[in-house]
Amino acid sequence: MASADTIRQANAVVRSVTPTMPATARQIVLAIGLLESGYGVEGRWIKSNGQPSYNWGAVVGKGTDGSVFPGDKDATGKPTSPPFKAFNTMAEGYTSFYGTFAKPDTYAAASRGDAYGTAKAMYGHHYYTGIKGSDEDRIKLYALAIYNSAKHVASVLSEPLAVTNNTPIAKYKKSNIGWIALGTAVVGMGLYAVLRR
Repeated sequence: MASADTIRQANAVVRSVTPTMPATARQIVLAIGLLESGYGVEGRWIKSNGQPSYNWGAVVGKGTDGSVFPGDKDATGKPTSPPFKAFNTMAEGYTSFYGTFAKPDTYAAASRGDAYGTAKAMYGHHYYTGIKGSDEDRIKLYALAIYNSAKHVASVLSEPLAVTNNTPIAKYKKSNIGWIALGTAVVGMGLYAVLRR
């Protein structure tokens, strides 16, 4: 997980690049950047030259500084995941993510601070696909991941939580909590995303 300093740096980038974004949407984009790729600054998201990829949100493709392969590798060392964009700065990475995120319905839900509505809109745009259960289950898992990530972001920034999760998750049995944890972990690795537009 990204450090508190990295979260504060990401917050400064969002405020600079999208200065009119409401706090609700800002917390959601910070939450997604954190849970999907940790803003591309550590672990598997580091480029082969040791520098951050600044991939914000696990966006697939080639960025302004090539690509990074954060997924697993096969026995020969060949990546088993698609290439993810790499950038020279965090602002470039955020701008690329924002271009995939800022669809009218997604931005409207994020502006309301609605984790479930944001997750549902993103799923409808094929931002992520999920690994288990129905479409609704996948949306609920991603909404929960956004919400939990937003709680951490708000805490680090010493802000009141502006994000809500109106997802009815009470029906999940204790046995499904493991799947929620797995879904959150997979999202955090950016492997939830197969199709990015």
